Amino acid sequence: MTPALRTLTLATLCATLCATLLAGCSVMSKDDCLKADWRELGRRDASQGLTIERFTARADACRKNDIGADRSAYAAGHADGQRAYCTGELGESDATLGKVSAPLCAPVPVGNAYQTGYEMGLISFCTARSGYEFARLGGTYRNTCPADLAGPFNAGLRMGTELRALNNRLDGIQRDATEQRKVLADDKSSADQRDTARRQLRQLDADEAATRRLIRQAELSALSL
Repeated sequence: MTPALRTLTLATLCATLCATLLAGCSVMSKDDCLKADWRELGRRDASQGLTIERFTARADACRKNDIGADRSAYAAGHADGQRAYCTGELGESDATLGKVSAPLCAPVPVGNAYQTGYEMGLISFCTARSGYEFARLGGTYRNTCPADLAGPFNAGLRMGTELRALNNRLDGIQRDATEQRKVLADDKSSADQRDTARRQLRQLDADEAATRRLIRQAELSALSL
C-alpha cells in the first residue's frame, strides 16, 4: 500500500467514525434548521459517505419544528460531494481493507472511478497471503472477493483464523498460569490451595508447550502462501 493510500485509509476511517457519530445523535436542532445551508449540508453528508437518504432524516427533524427543507439544494450539494468522495483511490482503499463497496458510490456515472479502484483493490486483497494476514489480525471478512478469486483467499483465511485461535488459546493459558502463580505467592493461600495451584501449573505448562508447537507449525505452513 502506497503512503498516499495509507493516508487516504486513515482519512476514510476518520470519516466513517464521524458519520457513525453523526447518525447516533440528534440530526438537526431547531437552530440548525433555521440556519441551514442545504447545499452545504448535502455536500458534507456525501463527503462522509452518507447516501442522499440522509436528507429525509434532516427534513423530518426540521418539519417537527415547522421549518421546511430545500431538497433540490441538498441534492445538488450531495452530487458535488459524491463526485469528490467516490474516487478510484477510495475504492482501492476500501477493497484492500476488506470493506464492502460503498453504497454512495454505486450509481453511475459517478461510481465508475470508485468501482474501478475497488476492483483493482480486490485483486490485491483477494490472495491467499492477504486472507491469512487479514484473519490473523482479526479482520471480519464480508465475502467481498469474487468467485474467481475467493478460493485462494479463503484458504489463507482459514489458516489465519487457525493461527489467531491458537494465539488466543496461548494468551488464555498464560493468564491462567499467572493466576495460579499468584496463589502460590500469596501468604494467605492454604496448603490445599497451593497443591492445587502446582498441579494446574504443571498442566498449564504442558498445554502451553503443546500450543506453541501448533503455532509454530501453523506459521511454517503459512510460509508457502
